[in-house]
Amino acid sequence: MTDRDLINGIHQGDMSSKMELYRRYHAPVFQVACRILQDRVIAEDVMQDTMIIAFDKLDSL
Repeated sequence: MTDRDLINGIHQGDMSSKMELYRRYHAPVFQVACRILQDRVIAEDVMQDTMIIAFDKLDSL
């Protein structure tokens, strides 16, 4: 399934699409945050905030 397919599923209320999109991207976002911040606890918070913002913005796609 492509990211576009998952986004379309999210627009239709499919929670499994949202979970899959999160599964694909939470680790890379966390890794980047760790490299930049050099603090795993803060990086976890940043990753969570980033994912929330990204999901909030999906309505505009």
